[in-house]
Amino acid sequence: MSLPEHWIGQFAALGEQHETFVVPYRYGDCGWFDDQPMSPIYPVALWSLSMQQEDWDRIEYIRRESQYDWNRVIAFRNKEDAGHEQPWVRFLVGEHPSYPDEMLRTSYSLVCWRLTQVREDQEAATHHDVQHWQYLNPVVTEALIQLTLGAPQLIYNGGLLMTRVRYVDADRGRPGLPQDVAALVEKLESDRTVLRLVNLSPFQTRAVIVQAGAFGEHRFTEARYTVQTSAYPGPIGTYAAPALNTETRTVPVHENQLQVHLPPGLEILLDLGTARFVNHPSYV
Repeated sequence: MSLPEHWIGQFAALGEQHETFVVPYRYGDCGWFDDQPMSPIYPVALWSLSMQQEDWDRIEYIRRESQYDWNRVIAFRNKEDAGHEQPWVRFLVGEHPSYPDEMLRTSYSLVCWRLTQVREDQEAATHHDVQHWQYLNPVVTEALIQLTLGAPQLIYNGGLLMTRVRYVDADRGRPGLPQDVAALVEKLESDRTVLRLVNLSPFQTRAVIVQAGAFGEHRFTEARYTVQTSAYPGPIGTYAAPALNTETRTVPVHENQLQVHLPPGLEILLDLGTARFVNHPSYV
């Protein structure tokens, strides 16, 4: 095959299994040739935009025919800073709950490994091959795009970053999650986005604006969440926090943004009704 380095993850997941699903990637005078594994990058990107069952069925067909474990999280980073679509989609369907932890651990290890290579590089001032810098680049984005924005890595060579959600730090007036705030997109459906937000600060309240789509192209229809109905933190004089009583509430939104106030130490799970591609996309 012409680009074996693109299939590091598939080869590692195959292990001792030496047969997998391949398709021809090039066509010439003699017909189709250059058989390689079927990359999930493009089918997953298509499904993330369409949310159509037929596109999901194509992903499932590739998974069955590939004959390797799609739950495995392999420590590698290819040229596209992608290649972990398989375990991500298994997480989204509820079959790989440990994926966020594994993917963050893997990504952090790659950052540390490459930074060590940068520090020990003796050719930085003499090497002019662009591949040299690709091998050493410590900036990895795939994990954060998948986990916090609910999207696959953007398509290499000019693809737009199309995501289910985007964030703005309401207090600082700048894009991105506020300090101390973590986000995890747990489920994607055609008309539904499930998002968990956590304020890790035990002292400061944070406010985050959640936007529907990277360009505001979607709209939230409603937000369903659980609220505490019992007293907290309870009286002083006990060594265990009181049991919490909660109830589920739903509020209408009908906007492409909503603002969430996160008191210290708060975790909230938002089940967001989502109408996709109903707004004119904008960078505003």
